[in-house]
Amino acid sequence: WSTSGIQARSDALDKIGTEILARKAELGELLAREEGKTLPEAIGEVGRAGQIFKFFAGECLRLSGETVPSVRPGIGVEITREPIGVVGLITPWNFPIAIPAWKIAPALANGCCVVLKPADLVPGSAWALADIIHRSGIPAGVFNLVMGRGRVIGEALVNHPDVAAISFTGSVGVGRGIAEACVKNGKKVQLEMGGKNPQIVLDDADLNQAVELSAQSGFYSTGQRCTASSRLIVTDQIYPAFIEALQARMAKIKVGDARAAGTDMGPVVSQAQLEQDLSYVEIAKAEGAVLA
Repeated sequence: WSTSGIQARSDALDKIGTEILARKAELGELLAREEGKTLPEAIGEVGRAGQIFKFFAGECLRLSGETVPSVRPGIGVEITREPIGVVGLITPWNFPIAIPAWKIAPALANGCCVVLKPADLVPGSAWALADIIHRSGIPAGVFNLVMGRGRVIGEALVNHPDVAAISFTGSVGVGRGIAEACVKNGKKVQLEMGGKNPQIVLDDADLNQAVELSAQSGFYSTGQRCTASSRLIVTDQIYPAFIEALQARMAKIKVGDARAAGTDMGPVVSQAQLEQDLSYVEIAKAEGAVLA
């Protein structure tokens, strides 16, 4: 694959993107049923994944290097970019098609082989994506899907001598462990770990806009994304009106079947996740918070 022509790579990625986009309603239904985000959000994510593959199909044809003069007379320096080899990708459950897409597509575009280890809560979405990739015309073994628990499969990928690089999206604790192992083994590593994002509302804010943005950023995708606002910092003067308006806005959020028309917020991904969310509410109350 590393010696394949750039046109062949481009054609394969374009074919993957085309099929994903053609099947976005079907794949969106699968994603919503499996992960819990609403059907419009799920279909939008699938569309994003298709666009990512299309984008990198174009990038295949514009891979570039540099030619620069040397300090030595009559000598030129040529810089080229070469595939690193096998890349291990460890992806989370909250964006089960889009996040794998934006790791897989650039790896394939640059001539690397891929081993994808998806989160074990979303095997259906990963399998559907793998099925499309395998029918794109790329040689057998270029793209590989491995299912299983992160502690088992992820650890094997991180420590395997034939895996040259790791890209991980997930929790801070796991990411730190992966970083240490990759440094120890001399692997390239890329990490995207959990966020704790504050949203600040000042006294001169447009109240309606601030409330709408806070509700959407907190509860879009059932709040299960690293860019969700997990803290609101509200200044004293606007605080009473903001709390009252946010309560009214949240009362309008319809929680239900992710696939049903009119649902604003689907279920969290698992029973364990629900219990963790509820435990945070209890911790806050124990620390003196008032449940609005």
